Amino acid sequence: MTPLQLLGYFLPLFLLILADQNMYQRLAAARDAGTARSSTAGFFFGSFLVTVPVALLASASSFLLPDIEPDTAVLSLAAEGYTPAVVGGLILAGAFAFIVTTGSSFLLSSAGNVVYDLYARFARTEPSDRRRLGVHRLSVLGIAVLAYVLGQFFPSVLALQVYAYTVYGVAIAPAVFAVLFWPRATAAGALTSMVLATVTTVGWETAGLSSDVNAVIVSLPVSVVSLVVVSLLTGRRSVAVAAR
Repeated sequence: MTPLQLLGYFLPLFLLILADQNMYQRLAAARDAGTARSSTAGFFFGSFLVTVPVALLASASSFLLPDIEPDTAVLSLAAEGYTPAVVGGLILAGAFAFIVTTGSSFLLSSAGNVVYDLYARFARTEPSDRRRLGVHRLSVLGIAVLAYVLGQFFPSVLALQVYAYTVYGVAIAPAVFAVLFWPRATAAGALTSMVLATVTTVGWETAGLSSDVNAVIVSLPVSVVSLVVVSLLTGRRSVAVAAR
């Protein structure tokens, strides 16, 4: 791969981690700031215990099973008998646990957005906890079905991950960091950034250009530039209105 192609695979996951709603939910659930910092340090070092073995197993699979599909490389080592039974069982159990916890986290957080950011905010009357729970359950089911349908249009799990992570990263990460570190950011700038980043990513993927360069290389600059420009323009307009 060229350096640009490598960057195209690095940025989606990097941006996702920086702005992942699941991460912020876990940190917000900490007892205090010190606990949140300690858990972040534990997450950072613990990730090496997961990612390094996976990289080693995938590299071994590329030699032992050169014709294997990339997204089944690690699991195939266990299925084809290249690992001891106990190790293979641990690999399969770990992969299953990872799929379940990742899927449930994203389903619950997405359904939470539907319940609190859409349903509860725009409902005519304050919904009861029982009704919120019912809407939340239906949202989980609906999002799961939609995700399954969308997944049928991608040739591999890797392609689906890169696409989903890119949309999430370029649309959310710049806005989140602007809210935290740039006081001049405005709601109009953040919304414009999200929309343009998503449209650029979808258009790039639809045009089939991701085979050469992943969409994040193009959509991330679009997201950042639009956020800054629109925020500066709308910020000046707000100051002028306030002065009047």
